[in-house]
This record gives sequence, C-alpha cells and structure tokens, in this order.
Amino acid sequence: WVQSRITPILDDDGKPIEFNAVYQDITNKKLLEVLYITDPLTQIYNRRYFDELMTSIVKHQRKADTDFSILIADIDYFKAINDTYGHQVGDEVLVKVSKLFVEHVRAYDIVARYGGEEFVAALHYNNIEELETYVSRIKSVVCKNKFLFNNHKIQITFSAGVELRSNNKSASEAISNADKSLYKAKNTGRNKIIFWNRKEI
Repeated sequence: WVQSRITPILDDDGKPIEFNAVYQDITNKKLLEVLYITDPLTQIYNRRYFDELMTSIVKHQRKADTDFSILIADIDYFKAINDTYGHQVGDEVLVKVSKLFVEHVRAYDIVARYGGEEFVAALHYNNIEELETYVSRIKSVVCKNKFLFNNHKIQITFSAGVELRSNNKSASEAISNADKSLYKAKNTGRNKIIFWNRKEI
C-alpha cells in the first residue's frame, strides 16, 4: 500500500505551475490494521472488532431502516473432534465452518469468530419471519455439509441462540442474552437454535 500527498506549487499570482508529490509506503501500517481486526486462524473478523462494530452500529441505529439480531453459534462436540482426529483437523473444521457462514450471509451482515468454537453474527432483517427463515437456512447449510479429512467424513452440527437488539438496552446485553439461549440449546439436546421468544428450530 502506498499513500500519496500532492501539493501544488504556485507562482506569484497564485496559479499552479507544478505539483510536488510525496509517496509513503504504508504497507506495514495496513497489515497491522488487518491483524487488529482479523482472527488469525479463520481469517474472519475477531471478537474485539465485532464488539467495536456493534458499538458503532448502535450509535447510528436511529438512521437505519432495519433492526438487527445477534446469533451466537457453537459447534457441537468440538472437543471430541480434537480428541479423535487431532487439533489440526479441529482447526480445519473451524476454517470450513467459518467459510460457510461467510458465504451464506448477506453483504451487510457481520460474522466473526467469538472464541474457541464459537461464532457470532449480526443479522439484519425486515420482519421476524424473514429472520427465522434465514437462520434456519444457515443451520441447514452447515449441518448438511460433510467435512472430509484424510478419508474421514465428519458430520458437524451446531447449537445457537438468537436475540433481537431492540429487546435490549445495548448490543452487549443482546449478546449476553443470545449466549444464554445458546447454552440452553447446548443443555437441552444440542443441534438446535433457540430464539428470544423460546421458539426452537
């Protein structure tokens, strides 16, 4: 990356007679910016940047036409994958699941790795039915994929919690309540998504 600064040189009448250009290599600065916001394994946003984005979005939400929801998902029995196939395979699962999430969300949604085998997404919606259909489709895509590693087919499922931002005082509170729904899903059978209204899919 190169940053340029062009300054006109003026004559006595104030007319430009030539331009002075200064170029600065800002590659290292840009790389540091990317590292700051990116999870090193999955190459999607990290938790820190997701939280910063949520704070910024909430500040400007009155200008937006739609609300957004928070989805927190956790890969079921991920420890068993690591124990059975090794941590390298576990890392590959995380990378592939993250790619599926990114590929099947819309350009204006936000996906991040929230830590360990947890992923978080901010999903915009126009009505509740649209949101439920969309979340269900994401779950179907991930769970129907079979992950192949060294001739081993690994079936992945995940549990998740969904919370509306508008039901909470802050984005952090919405994330906390989505997390509670996630753990309820984990503790009541896994492989399900629990919404704020107790609906399950």
